[in-house]
Order: sequence, then C-alpha cells, then structure tokens
Amino acid sequence: MSEPVDDAVNAILGLLGPAPDANGVRTATAAGVAGWQVFDGPPLADIENPDVIGVGLAVEGGAAAVGETRREIGGRHVESFTVSCAVQSWSGDTAMSGMRVRAYGGFRAVRDVLVANRDLGGVCDWARVVRHTYRPVQGPDGALALIDFAIRVDATRFEGV
Repeated sequence: MSEPVDDAVNAILGLLGPAPDANGVRTATAAGVAGWQVFDGPPLADIENPDVIGVGLAVEGGAAAVGETRREIGGRHVESFTVSCAVQSWSGDTAMSGMRVRAYGGFRAVRDVLVANRDLGGVCDWARVVRHTYRPVQGPDGALALIDFAIRVDATRFEGV
C-alpha cells in the first residue's frame, strides 16, 4: 500500500516536469519554471542551474514532511501533512532585486501548478501552499534569493476495519 506523503511528493514532482534524466537531473517543464532544475529532496551534487526548485527538503534542520493521522469509523484515515520545499535563484551579480523577482516568479509558478491540480492528480483531497519565507543571501559568489515554503496536503485513505 502506498503512503500519502510519498504519493504527494511524487505527484508534485511529476506536475513540475518529467522523470530525471540518466544523470539524475530533472528539468521542469511547467509554465513559469520551464528549464529550472528540480530536486527530489536535497541536491546530491553541485547545482549548475541558477534557478532551482526542491521538493521534500529538510530546511534548516527541520523535517522534510510533518503530519498527523486521524482514524475514523469504517477504516477511514484522514491525514494532513506539510511538505517542505524551496525555490532559489542565484546570480554571480550582486543585484538582489532581479534574483528576488525570479525566485518569486518560480514560487508563483509552483503555486499556480497546485491551484490547477489541487488534488495532485487524484492522490489527495487538497494540496496548497500554506506559508513561505524569503531569505536574501549576499556572498562572495553573488546574490541568492531563497524562498522556503510549505505545501499542506490533506488526504483520505481507507484500510480494512
């Protein structure tokens, strides 16, 4: 039997773009983020693309997904959980405004994908962005705009009584 968190993360990744290539790199095809690099969890190697989306990340020592299950009559389980995600845009330049605009554009595009696919292709009852934080980073390699966000997913599954 599948688990709602796994189903939801796989569905979100699938809505953003096709499966990873032979090198494990997934490239987004969704409107507004086409060409962005997409990671299932944290990246395993150096990030080459300046525009990146991560789904199911453990942001700042937190959990990649946190949830709760309520058992109800008739084998019904109501599950609610949040999936930690991030978008980032980087440049070797020091101008933060352009990176912030690009990062928020990517964030809006992910949110638009969820609005258009609120049940993630039938794997949940409702998925939506519930919070986000913006962090500008200025370092020796240039400007980085990072937006951490959480996708809340409500799902119902049935098990034998």
